Amino acid sequence: MKVWKFGGKTVEEWARDICNRVWKGEGWPEVWKEREIVPVIKKGKGKMVEEYRGVILMPTLYRLR
Repeated sequence: MKVWKFGGKTVEEWARDICNRVWKGEGWPEVWKEREIVPVIKKGKGKMVEEYRGVILMPTLYRLR
Protein backbone atom coordinates (compact mmCIF):
# COMPACT_ATOMS: atom_id res chain seq x y z
CA MET A 1 0.00 0.00 0.00
CA LYS A 2 2.91 2.30 -0.71
CA VAL A 3 0.73 4.30 -3.10
CA TRP A 4 -1.21 5.67 -0.11
CA LYS A 5 2.02 6.59 1.67
CA PHE A 6 3.89 8.17 -1.23
CA GLY A 7 1.08 9.16 -3.62
CA GLY A 8 0.90 12.74 -2.47
CA LYS A 9 -1.94 15.19 -2.99
CA THR A 10 -3.04 13.73 -6.31
CA VAL A 11 -3.71 10.28 -4.85
CA GLU A 12 -5.23 11.81 -1.72
CA GLU A 13 -7.69 13.87 -3.78
CA TRP A 14 -8.56 10.88 -6.00
CA ALA A 15 -9.22 8.66 -2.94
CA ARG A 16 -11.33 11.39 -1.33
CA ASP A 17 -13.36 11.76 -4.55
CA ILE A 18 -14.04 8.00 -4.71
CA CYS A 19 -15.00 7.86 -1.02
CA ASN A 20 -17.33 10.85 -1.42
CA ARG A 21 -19.06 9.16 -4.36
CA VAL A 22 -19.56 5.99 -2.34
CA TRP A 23 -20.83 8.00 0.64
CA LYS A 24 -23.39 9.73 -1.62
CA GLY A 25 -24.71 6.33 -2.71
CA GLU A 26 -23.09 6.01 -6.12
CA GLY A 27 -21.39 2.75 -5.11
CA TRP A 28 -17.93 1.36 -5.70
CA PRO A 29 -16.49 1.23 -9.22
CA GLU A 30 -17.61 -2.02 -10.88
CA VAL A 31 -14.05 -3.10 -11.62
CA TRP A 32 -13.33 -3.08 -7.86
CA LYS A 33 -15.78 -5.91 -7.36
CA GLU A 34 -13.44 -8.21 -9.27
CA ARG A 35 -10.70 -10.16 -7.54
CA GLU A 36 -7.73 -12.10 -8.80
CA ILE A 37 -6.54 -15.34 -7.23
CA VAL A 38 -2.77 -15.80 -7.41
CA PRO A 39 -0.97 -19.03 -6.45
CA VAL A 40 1.72 -18.64 -3.78
CA ILE A 41 4.08 -21.39 -2.60
CA LYS A 42 3.25 -22.37 0.98
CA LYS A 43 5.83 -25.14 1.44
CA GLY A 44 8.28 -27.19 -0.57
CA LYS A 45 9.62 -26.12 -3.93
CA GLY A 46 6.34 -25.54 -5.73
CA LYS A 47 6.46 -28.66 -7.87
CA MET A 48 3.12 -30.04 -6.68
CA VAL A 49 -0.29 -28.37 -6.61
CA GLU A 50 -0.58 -29.12 -2.89
CA GLU A 51 2.43 -26.86 -2.23
CA TYR A 52 0.49 -23.77 -3.34
CA ARG A 53 -2.29 -21.76 -1.77
CA GLY A 54 -4.49 -19.13 -3.37
CA VAL A 55 -4.14 -15.48 -2.36
CA ILE A 56 -6.86 -13.04 -3.40
CA LEU A 57 -5.69 -9.68 -4.74
CA MET A 58 -8.07 -6.75 -4.77
CA PRO A 59 -7.89 -2.95 -4.81
CA THR A 60 -6.63 -1.64 -1.46
CA LEU A 61 -8.97 1.36 -1.22
CA TYR A 62 -11.89 -1.08 -1.34
CA ARG A 63 -10.58 -2.60 1.89
CA LEU A 64 -11.10 0.72 3.70
CA ARG A 65 -14.89 0.54 3.48
